[in-house]
Amino acid sequence: GDERVYQGSTALELYNRGIEETGIASMRHFLILAVLADDFELNRNLTTGRLRGPLYESKVMPLMCRMIDFNLGLLQGAENATSSADDAKRAQFLANTDSGSSNHWSTWEASALLARVMYRETLLVWRHAFF
Repeated sequence: GDERVYQGSTALELYNRGIEETGIASMRHFLILAVLADDFELNRNLTTGRLRGPLYESKVMPLMCRMIDFNLGLLQGAENATSSADDAKRAQFLANTDSGSSNHWSTWEASALLARVMYRETLLVWRHAFF
């Protein structure tokens, strides 16, 4: 039954259906323990092996969004900021000018630009899902 629900689904698709994938749950638990929980809750968690997640739910989601915002800021940079559209256009230009040449730097740069676009867009989708 449950295996068919998970099969072929991404973590984001599962999250949007109300199913928290293990990696997302681990990140949420880490943030609760590392940032939000007080000494009593940390000791309780160590003793019982259980975390009272719902107690922190209203605080952990904005924290997850702040983590995403921080990473988006790193991707954007302080100077010479580009958008995903700018990066994709530059990658397309580099790919078109590199065909048939022995210059592998432009291929590498185009790949790096497309990776940045995918990372940025993925973070934005997750941020929208969390908030």
